[in-house]
Amino acid sequence: VVHHDGDTTPWPYEDRCFDVVLLSFVLHHIGRAEVLRFVLSEAARVARAGVVVLEDQPRAARTPGLCRLASAITAQHFEPFGQDPAVYMRNIRSDARWAELFEEAGLRVQATVPVPGSLQHPVPHTLFRLEP
Repeated sequence: VVHHDGDTTPWPYEDRCFDVVLLSFVLHHIGRAEVLRFVLSEAARVARAGVVVLEDQPRAARTPGLCRLASAITAQHFEPFGQDPAVYMRNIRSDARWAELFEEAGLRVQATVPVPGSLQHPVPHTLFRLEP
């Protein structure tokens, strides 16, 4: 586990030292574009077989009402981290934009898997399977 606090200090690991790197619901909490690029590049550097990313996609909800609900829940979840929802909701990117960012970091999208919301948690997600 790497605790990353918004800087661009290289991760203390050799190239290709992990089979898989998992970035689960973290990328949309990175506020600065240069730090996001750095994190993705470091994940690509240390992964031998792949990188798995799981991200919120509230705009992918099945109906307009569920979309509004999922977006409201997603916006609210930034507050415990001291992050302004009005700012950080901009980091909820489309699947296409995520794919562009992954490619820029040297990661190829192998699969994009939609994960639908549920009654308990109506926010849909996308799982990206990436290859360095």
